[in-house]
Amino acid sequence: MLPIFVFIGLLLTSPLPSLAARSSSVTPIPKRADSSIIDLTDANFASLLPPTNSENEYLIEFYANWCGYCRSFAPEYDNLADKVKSELPHVKLARVDIDSSPIVTARFFVSRLPSLYHVKGTQVRSVTIPGRTVSELFEFLAEEKWKDLAVWSEWTGPFSLLSQVVGLGKFLAEAPIINVRSAHACPFWGSFSKNTFGYMFQSWRFRVRAKQVS
Repeated sequence: MLPIFVFIGLLLTSPLPSLAARSSSVTPIPKRADSSIIDLTDANFASLLPPTNSENEYLIEFYANWCGYCRSFAPEYDNLADKVKSELPHVKLARVDIDSSPIVTARFFVSRLPSLYHVKGTQVRSVTIPGRTVSELFEFLAEEKWKDLAVWSEWTGPFSLLSQVVGLGKFLAEAPIINVRSAHACPFWGSFSKNTFGYMFQSWRFRVRAKQVS
């Protein structure tokens, strides 16, 4: 247990610059006015995804306005939301801006953008679909292919006490975001926490390093 507190202490005392300069220099990624996509934030996450509601089913995208891949994926996600709303009304599509909602982002230990997660109650699964097309994602939801994916550990998942501790503090609101060769992005604190806990828990599944594009 002691290494966890040491890690948290180092995390909270690390001097890091502000995101303000970067965030204010880019145009927000829009969504259609009639879009059913829910904007999850640090303020509404707990009320929209209460751990007591086991029937909640969400597909959540983590994105940043300065991420080129996120901007390209936005129209596909909007179109997917339309199809899901009409044919799979029990499923909700949501998105999280990692710059404006750093606490939720930290709880999911996001290490690349865009990132997709399937949430059913408190069961969380990483979604990796190379093409990220409307047809592929809809099939993934309609045929419940998410059941074939490994569920995150209840000890380190986004709804765990540990992730809530990691997600707290003004520190995270000022954590910097860095590009990995301009193609993928990795939050400093996401990468640091991912690697640290990866060594602490051999069975911990968040060990995938952000791919670098040559």
